[in-house]
Amino acid sequence: MEETSNRYRIEAPAVLLVGKTGSGKSTLGNSLLGSEEVFEASNDPNSVTKYAKAEKLTIDGRPYNLVDTPGVFDTVTPGPQTLAEIARVIGECSYGIQAIIFVLEAGRFTKEQEAVIVEIKEFLGDESVSHMILAFSKCNKKQTIGNDLKFNEKLQQLVRETSDRWVISPNPEIFDPDSNTFMQQIDRLKYLIAGMKMPYTIALFNRVRIARETELARQREEREREEQRIEQARTQKLREEAEAAVRKQLEEENAHSKEELRRVEMEYAARMEEIQNRMRQADLEHATAMTALNERLDQAVRIKKLKPQY
Repeated sequence: MEETSNRYRIEAPAVLLVGKTGSGKSTLGNSLLGSEEVFEASNDPNSVTKYAKAEKLTIDGRPYNLVDTPGVFDTVTPGPQTLAEIARVIGECSYGIQAIIFVLEAGRFTKEQEAVIVEIKEFLGDESVSHMILAFSKCNKKQTIGNDLKFNEKLQQLVRETSDRWVISPNPEIFDPDSNTFMQQIDRLKYLIAGMKMPYTIALFNRVRIARETELARQREEREREEQRIEQARTQKLREEAEAAVRKQLEEENAHSKEELRRVEMEYAARMEEIQNRMRQADLEHATAMTALNERLDQAVRIKKLKPQY
């Protein structure tokens, strides 16, 4: 990053090129500069520009800095890293941002590109749309010559938000850079750039940045509170489940103890009853034996009395 940062100094209003890698933003930048080799153009997402590059651009004698930014929402370069690099570039734009050229492929305004617009608004603020120019790339010959593009509802809304500031990025593989069609589109783009009344200022960006960071901090705190609430609820649930399991175990053990106590008591009662029955039986047998013995003794006495005395 330092090497790229030292490569240039932004000492004039900046013109930012934003868009997905492969959308044609680097090609359009080269067309504005009248050169094919300033910005590296590639359709390969693996060769994405990870750091911003800037070159001097002159329109009607007035200097600008044309800045080719990293591809927005590329799969190779994560969004936060990309936006951090763009923020660094904006921080160097002490003269403000004259225009934001959003390059997108014609006829392919996808949900991903719609999300890019939302991200740009959140990142730069809603006011950034008033400095935005739409540049449609990869148009065929008929579309380019006749400015014949069909916009769906979402794209029509975006065109209205940008006050109808849109151009076709001429394809250098179809049109010679010196052809009238090619130059007409580039001249219109330069006209729209120069026609911006006031640049997007760093002070405005900083206000948006502070508001965004404040909102992100609020969301982060809210997320942390929610995570704590969920963790507390989970802990409480685990505690309640553990307590319920312990109560159930104690109840089962208590029920088992009561059952065991009843069994012991019943065995004891049965044993005592058996002993008592045996004692009653022994008493009965003893009484019967004593009765029989007494009867024999009485009989012996009677017999003795009946015998004659000699």
